[in-house]
Amino acid sequence: MSHNIGDLVSKMNQAVATCQNALVGRDEEVRVAWVAVLANENCFLIGDPGTAKSNLVTNIGRCFSDQRVFTRLLGKFVLPEEVFGPYDVQRLKQGFYNRKTLGYMPSATMAFLDEGFKAGESLLNSLLTLLNERQFDMGETPQGVPGGRVQTDLGSTFVASNEIPEGSNMDALWDRGLVRLYVQTLNENEDYARAMLDRALDYPIRTADRASSSNNVQLSGGDLLTLAELDALQAAAQALPYTRAAKDAAMAFRAAIHQQFKGLLSDRTWMRLWNLPRAVALLEGSNDVQPDHLEILVHTLWREPVQRKGIAQVVYATCSPLSEEVRKELDKLREIATMTWPRTALESDETHIYSPAQRTASDLLNEMRLTVKRLATFAAETPKYGADLKIAEGILGSCEAELKACVKRTIGVSY
Repeated sequence: MSHNIGDLVSKMNQAVATCQNALVGRDEEVRVAWVAVLANENCFLIGDPGTAKSNLVTNIGRCFSDQRVFTRLLGKFVLPEEVFGPYDVQRLKQGFYNRKTLGYMPSATMAFLDEGFKAGESLLNSLLTLLNERQFDMGETPQGVPGGRVQTDLGSTFVASNEIPEGSNMDALWDRGLVRLYVQTLNENEDYARAMLDRALDYPIRTADRASSSNNVQLSGGDLLTLAELDALQAAAQALPYTRAAKDAAMAFRAAIHQQFKGLLSDRTWMRLWNLPRAVALLEGSNDVQPDHLEILVHTLWREPVQRKGIAQVVYATCSPLSEEVRKELDKLREIATMTWPRTALESDETHIYSPAQRTASDLLNEMRLTVKRLATFAAETPKYGADLKIAEGILGSCEAELKACVKRTIGVSY
């Protein structure tokens, strides 16, 4: 069956948007997770408990009509048969040690391993092969039955954890996750907290009703993707060529990473990185891979959360200078917003107190407005920066609203 790739890209983008709408404040995490699916790469989600990691993965599975999703909470006492399936008793009687894998990870097309880094040694070796080569060792089988190391249908595996893995035995598992998302709490963001409160007020009391809550994707019929459509999209992404500028940016990125973060970029990882920008390019409707599509590399390589900012700086500087400028403007806006504003002085009844405070507030607001104006220019030239502009407008709006509430006299303060 032939597929219209343009229609399929639109269909997948609609699924991405639906997943983003289901989770407050997780647009970037959702986008990157979908890029991992399209690139057929594993994705690790590291972050505090209660940051919607499992909900994010579950919602992706709900966007497919035929996705076979295997989910398991791991721990050091979880046995291999709980992940790979129990031994086939009938074949054991014949002297063959084979597992009944139907309904378990080797027969899945997508997997979610919660607390994946707590896997015991008995699981680890088979798990590594399954994650990396997508193969499973069936052992010796009766004649006519596929045996040995067989290829599975497993696509992306998502591994969630509340902590970074420690110990040499976990290094190999950590290396299987090309995409690494650091999922932070949203508690400090008042706008997100208000939006989550609105959702929470509608959250069903009865457990049976929660599957249909607004946090869960509800797609049906023609809106659902199929595995065949995902195959077609993956083939289309694989066919996208790299421009000379993108290749040059990739080499500049490699040189900078090796200089600043020795040991993070192995030869194996270097070979695997490049389907991620292809997936981004396809979703953005591009016919080739441009340097700014390499921004997705921000979510790779790091082993400690503190390394993320440095890797991001390398990516933006070598692959997308305009994105680096956008990030700087946003950081500047956030810095101004978190300064100590003269709120108490603005409420004063004494002219010699409130007048200088009004001038200070006016100067700060004007600087914020100029920053938002520059971001609006970037967004007009490159639509993908519209999300950054929306964030900037929200920061500015929050500051203006807060100051309006405490200003008694507005002379000299332009709102």
